[in-house]
Amino acid sequence: MQIIVQDYCSNLDKPGVNLRSVINTSKAPLDIESINFDAPIKELVEIIFDRLLTGQESLLQFLEYFQYKLDQNSDNYVDIKSYINKIKRPVISDSYENTNIARSNLDIRTFYDSERSGDTIVKEIRRIDIVNYNLESLRISLIRELKLKKVCVFEITGHDAVLKNYVLKRILNEFKEKTNRGYYPPIEIIHSNYSNSLQHTIERKLKDNRGCDNLLQLVDRQKDLDTVLVIWNHAWEKDNFKNDATNFFEKVKADCNSSLSENRRCLLIILANVDYTNKHCYNNIYGCTALEIPKKFLLYEEDEGAGILEWFENELDRCGLENNEIEKYIRCLKEYAGDIYLTFQEIQSIIKQIAGV
Repeated sequence: MQIIVQDYCSNLDKPGVNLRSVINTSKAPLDIESINFDAPIKELVEIIFDRLLTGQESLLQFLEYFQYKLDQNSDNYVDIKSYINKIKRPVISDSYENTNIARSNLDIRTFYDSERSGDTIVKEIRRIDIVNYNLESLRISLIRELKLKKVCVFEITGHDAVLKNYVLKRILNEFKEKTNRGYYPPIEIIHSNYSNSLQHTIERKLKDNRGCDNLLQLVDRQKDLDTVLVIWNHAWEKDNFKNDATNFFEKVKADCNSSLSENRRCLLIILANVDYTNKHCYNNIYGCTALEIPKKFLLYEEDEGAGILEWFENELDRCGLENNEIEKYIRCLKEYAGDIYLTFQEIQSIIKQIAGV
């Protein structure tokens, strides 16, 4: 709660003045005249919460008004709403006389301290990002082959969930760091088994969605930033796909490289072969660099670096989880023997479970 209030006030021109106004309007019974609202916002919020926690009604009145200062579609609004409901929830006692009584003033402080500890863990858990784990060989190949003023085509293969939420995000992070400039939101196009040629699929989508006849018109229109095209390819096993893709990418390079060089921009094309069989087959298309993705995560530390179990254990420990909780989640992860899809999905599931998503 305290962090949410602090973050909200920090984004205002006059944090102290605005916080004082919120307290006044909420009618929470606080002696605001004795509070220095010119104090640093973190210190000020700590003082106010210390006083609000002297009574349940004070805290409730403040939160019930404050919640409407937040975007009702935001996580912060949902969290504050949840705190309010928990504070209002009756305590069930073994004693008949005490059944359904409201929380005492002493209990509300204990409750808040517990919730604040849990809130910190949740916020840290949400920061866990597997995108930066491993994929070192992919990163090296990408950086080596990436040209900053040309068409660059790379091929990746795997389960679409892993490609989209892990591999592609890593590629885009590395691309942005390498170029040291921004790019337009990636254009994503699906090329299915039932599609015509790759050129036909892409140019039809560009015409329908962007009003462009081809990629040259697109990059000429998007001169300010780099352009990223992601092709979700479900036709990679078709007999003629390799020749089809080779011809198309050669044409794109011939059409676009001059314009890209003149404008000092890059067209990054990612051919993402959606493969649910775990064959990890590549088309070896001429002029297209294959970025290898491991079929399995290393479980334990080897020459390549920390294993996935050690990495995730360290992340959970950093977030403040108890040892028995960490051990439980690591046991779950170990069951998948490093399978990249199943392990990735389990990590995402554990993060959501702890974060209460």
